[in-house]
Amino acid sequence: MPSMNEVVPDPNALGPLSPLIGEWEGDRGYDDAYVYARGREECARFRERSSFIPAGPAHNGAQALYRLNCTSTAWRIGEDEPFHTEIGYWFWDAEHELIMRAVITPRGIVALAGGSARSRDTTLTVSADAGSEAFGVLSNPYLSTTARTTQFRMTVDLSKPNEFSYDQETFMYQPRIEGVYCHRDRNKLARLRT
Repeated sequence: MPSMNEVVPDPNALGPLSPLIGEWEGDRGYDDAYVYARGREECARFRERSSFIPAGPAHNGAQALYRLNCTSTAWRIGEDEPFHTEIGYWFWDAEHELIMRAVITPRGIVALAGGSARSRDTTLTVSADAGSEAFGVLSNPYLSTTARTTQFRMTVDLSKPNEFSYDQETFMYQPRIEGVYCHRDRNKLARLRT
């Protein structure tokens, strides 16, 4: 929710992010993950509810960032308790034609991913690499040795009115399999309300 000092911006100020404004739900999610108790799990079905609330601008000197405050919760099909929640932001920097996604998960992973975009783009891609000083990923100390995130990548398709889909890949070093594993989530969501 915007702070008391902020004015909710005109949706046009959010450039390519403006179609995301609102509340969304979808039950076509697929999750490919490594679950410690069971090993690799592919195409586990889930439903998801997401919210995108406009805010901004935030000023960094001459830079003006408009943003969407985001929350997302996911439940495996047939289960009442969520298996994943996250909070974060999508940012639009019109002057530099830059989109960014900041995400925080309850497991103690933080990512700031970015990519180039134009104001009318309907396909948006952001990425981040561990160790990068611009668009990077941090893991809590325990995960740094057991499931260290090395790269984050997400593509969002906003080409259809009142619908969006995404494909998100989180690459993690997994000592149990002695290599990097791709945790992949994808879903298609429909607008509930703006």
